[in-house]
Amino acid sequence: MKYNGTLAALVLASTLAFATPAFAQEPTPATPAAAGAVEQADEQAELERKALALLEEVIGETSTLKLVENRIRLQAAAAEMLWPRNQERAREIFNAAANDLAAVAAGIETDDPQYYHLTNATSQLRQRMLGVIAERDPKLALEFLRATRPPPPPAQSNSNYRQPDQELALEAQLAQQIAARDPQQALRLAEEVLSRGLSSNLMPLLDQLRTRDPEGASRLAASIVRRLRTANFAADYEATNIASHLLLSTRPSENVNINVNDQQQTAIVAGQNTARRLQLDEQARRDLVGLLANAAVNSAGSSARQSGNVGGLLSTVRQLMPEVERYAPAQVAGVRRRLEGYERRAEGISARREFRQIPETATPDALIEAAAKATPEMREQLYRTAAWRAFNQGNTERARQIVNNHIEGAGQRDQMLKELDQQLFWRAASEGKIDQAQAVLARIKSTEERVGMLLQLARVTSGKGNTTAAAGFLDEAWNLIGGRAKGQSQFAMQLQLAYDYAQIAPPRGFEIVEASITHLNELVAAAAVLDGFGQEAFAQDELKGQDGYVWGSLATQCNEALAALAPLDFDHTRSAADRLQRPELRLPARLAVARAILLRETQRNNFNGRPIQGRRGGRGGFVILNED
Repeated sequence: MKYNGTLAALVLASTLAFATPAFAQEPTPATPAAAGAVEQADEQAELERKALALLEEVIGETSTLKLVENRIRLQAAAAEMLWPRNQERAREIFNAAANDLAAVAAGIETDDPQYYHLTNATSQLRQRMLGVIAERDPKLALEFLRATRPPPPPAQSNSNYRQPDQELALEAQLAQQIAARDPQQALRLAEEVLSRGLSSNLMPLLDQLRTRDPEGASRLAASIVRRLRTANFAADYEATNIASHLLLSTRPSENVNINVNDQQQTAIVAGQNTARRLQLDEQARRDLVGLLANAAVNSAGSSARQSGNVGGLLSTVRQLMPEVERYAPAQVAGVRRRLEGYERRAEGISARREFRQIPETATPDALIEAAAKATPEMREQLYRTAAWRAFNQGNTERARQIVNNHIEGAGQRDQMLKELDQQLFWRAASEGKIDQAQAVLARIKSTEERVGMLLQLARVTSGKGNTTAAAGFLDEAWNLIGGRAKGQSQFAMQLQLAYDYAQIAPPRGFEIVEASITHLNELVAAAAVLDGFGQEAFAQDELKGQDGYVWGSLATQCNEALAALAPLDFDHTRSAADRLQRPELRLPARLAVARAILLRETQRNNFNGRPIQGRRGGRGGFVILNED
């Protein structure tokens, strides 16, 4: 609205500027709509001025935090907000955060008992920062990635599985983003990655280059094949996956419609029948097939448990049997024996094969008939699938009947019926069938689930303009969980209510979030006293970063509720954020308030946590349901 209003004001100003002299002598008074648009633009400008001033305050106070990790989080979030307005300053802040992060990574000792915990926390922070930077400048993201590269992890003895190299994966992923703007630089980066090892992330990049630079894509594919010649396919999942992708994506069209179990691979093959499909010469295909066939035969005597990727290798070779027969006929007999021997040893293989042969379009009755003949371990899964198939076809009563008649065990049966009710509710609510949704709600006993459903009904009715009904649903939810929160779950639900009240009844939202902040101050003060008697959430008398600790999680939810209220009453929201007593909580809260003004919803990178989400119904069987 504000942008349309501003445009209207500019159009009006232009009209007056080019008016005839007669009109210039007697200017027409501004219409109420135009005056309102100008006033709205002025209010927005003032709001942004306040948000920028608050952002500068936060940046200035970041140095007061003791923990480097906490400073890095604030620096990255602040730079994200500054980027649209002052890229040079944003880059400086990103670089400062990168230097701090590199120092943290370099300071982790491999013999530290907390080594893996520390490296995991640092890695998560690094990847979040990388995501923020990469959306804005992939080349800067690459510099950041290389500047903050951690030391290699300690070698693991007796390992029979090659772990994917995360550094290579991240660089290859950045190359994908760079390819959209600069295919040549992306190709150079891919070649650098390949010089250090293999990454499955090179495959999407190869597909991108195939359409933008076919010749370069072919050169890269040839380089990948050369690298694969020294791979240990029985232990290296990524090498096997890459070889499979290359062979399937360059498979001649006459081999497209083969009977394979992996539908995604089939789709990839079918999608390559274009004038610009990836080219791989016959000798390269012959070499790859020979390597895979030899690896499969030589893995005889091993099982999936004994060697990390034998199962994946044999599954790949099974799909590529047409290529084995064409390019490595001398190996066909040995490969077939290896596949047969492996399948005999694989637990439950016949049952799984029988299940895979059931068509995707099988009716509920056909699934029930198949379940009666299936092994015990597969029977219940087929019955569950039959029930969800009936539900997805709109026959809810038939689904409940299948559950009641065929699912054994009262606990499993009740859980399945509960899942059906949840999905029925979400479907009815999303379609605006409020009466039907309320009928399901009446059967739900769990307070937490009832609150989640009431929130969904409030959103649906509010979206249709019925704010009175929406407020009624929110009030009903508050009556279930109001007062001083008793536990983390209830605290979180109250903040979710504050978030939703912000859209309908802001004063109520402020009341709830301010009470929650007071409660959180008390909880964190008590936690600081008890720290070390259980979870150690503090270091240097400062609450650690938000991931993995209950207090940080609750603070993040407070921040999201504050962000929802900020555009409605900035001064009140800032005052509420300032109620947080500890600076490591107060500064992120202030930043959330500024972010709500300076970044539109679609621009926000959830660096400090995702917005609060309503609960979703469970999934059941093998059917993926539409829960939106």
